[in-house]
Amino acid sequence: MLRLLSIVGIIVILSLGIFLRVSHLDGKPIWADESVTLSVVSGYWPTDWIHRFSSGQVFTVKELLQYQYPNSDRGWGEVWKLIAEDTHPPLYPILARYWLLWFGNSVTVLRSLSVVFGLLLIPCIYWLSWELFRSPLLGLLAALLMAVSPIHIYYAQEARLYSLFTLLTLLSAIALLRAIRLKTRMAWLIYGLTLVLGLYSYLFFIFVAIGYLGYVFFLEGFCWTRTSVKSLIAFLASLIIFVPWIVVIVENYSDFKERSAWVGEQALSLTGAVRLWIQNISLAFFDPWIFPYFRLGKINPFVYILVLFVLIFVGYSLYFLCSKASKKQYGFILSLVLSTGLPLVLADLFLGGNRQTWPRYLLPVYLGIQLAVSYLLSVRITSVKTPGRVNKAWFMLGTILLVLSLFCSVIYVQADTWWNKYESGVLVQIARTIDQAEQPLVLVDLTDRPENAHPLIYHSLNPDVRVQFVAYPDSKALDFNRFDQVFVFANSNRAPISNWFNSKLSQQGYTLKQGLKFSGSGNFQGMSLYRVVPIRF
Repeated sequence: MLRLLSIVGIIVILSLGIFLRVSHLDGKPIWADESVTLSVVSGYWPTDWIHRFSSGQVFTVKELLQYQYPNSDRGWGEVWKLIAEDTHPPLYPILARYWLLWFGNSVTVLRSLSVVFGLLLIPCIYWLSWELFRSPLLGLLAALLMAVSPIHIYYAQEARLYSLFTLLTLLSAIALLRAIRLKTRMAWLIYGLTLVLGLYSYLFFIFVAIGYLGYVFFLEGFCWTRTSVKSLIAFLASLIIFVPWIVVIVENYSDFKERSAWVGEQALSLTGAVRLWIQNISLAFFDPWIFPYFRLGKINPFVYILVLFVLIFVGYSLYFLCSKASKKQYGFILSLVLSTGLPLVLADLFLGGNRQTWPRYLLPVYLGIQLAVSYLLSVRITSVKTPGRVNKAWFMLGTILLVLSLFCSVIYVQADTWWNKYESGVLVQIARTIDQAEQPLVLVDLTDRPENAHPLIYHSLNPDVRVQFVAYPDSKALDFNRFDQVFVFANSNRAPISNWFNSKLSQQGYTLKQGLKFSGSGNFQGMSLYRVVPIRF
């Protein structure tokens, strides 16, 4: 009977995980970082391909977007060049390019790679729980929480490296615990391999690797034992194998510094950091931004109640873990939580910036939190030392946490946009405005403004929408006769439309009427949509 219940539980967990990760996969517009992924895997940097379309040429969105995917024009040489210029290691873009080559070119296909990584997290956290606690119930609870966790679903539906980073964090943890248990050369070799893959997936994996090394020395009483020496050898060997990419970073340091400068631009106050940490911790089970989605406002008493509930649950779980679990168990989970969170806090403290505020940097922290909560629930629900009503109360609390996570995740997957897509809200509005026209034309002014041609908006448009790039000194008259509405899209942080373009429109009896504008920050604070309308005298 118990085995049958376990099988049913596994089927339910996997079904939930699959449903939440594949639902509405193409429903949200891509955001800036996802467009970087597409640019890197295609071999075309955002403005490289604008020269393919001459000034004045009218073309479709479909024709434009072919340069956002792998094609015969750009081979691995161009791709490697862009990978080197990017701030991230090469493992994910290599896998992403092959994925598109094998399964076809679309945002849905590209995001499905992250879905695969996200689904693998479910059995992997069960495996890790078994290696660490030897408890099937705890493993099922951890897998269930992983299946419905909002934060992991967010990044399982994003064409970025974060699901891969999380997966390799779990796989390397499993490999480490197996190596400690089996004490064989092959087990340590596998652990070293997972470290190499982790380093080549994400630079912040170095913190995870250091945390694992510290965990082993903690277990061994900070003595030079065979286990601690082998873990150090695996760590150093992985760093040596990672040296080629360190050389690439050094050679492209100016690009690396420029692309990562934004994390140090806005310093946090102490109260701001505490507030964001509280909000971020809750994302493992509850997303406070669900209230603005229902137009209930950002400041709502229920937000504070639910966030406080999650925070107390997490805090007590960590306390209970440290007081009741073995050194091997609580030491490992604390290494996950501290190895990533602490360096980011220290970096912001001494260097300035806001690294600690971004949930995607804290994914190992979420893993540690979920394992701690799973441990608390598994012990409290099955305890024979407490009255049955207490066990039932803990079961109800766990159910509330689970339902809360499931509710947030279901709302997220069917939403058109969410906070983790940043500028996607205005993209949805712009795309809907353009697509409502029967025969729209989108003009793009490229006069000293190549950023206006950024491909971000075009992924949200109907493939048949016509686009026309215009740039000084093109003297040809603009022909609007075939179109019922003409729009001008701009994505410049400066004056979005050049004087030359305004003059060109004026000479033909037209002017611009602003429709939508994104009041944000960073690279997309100037995103605007205008309508071309006749001048009225």
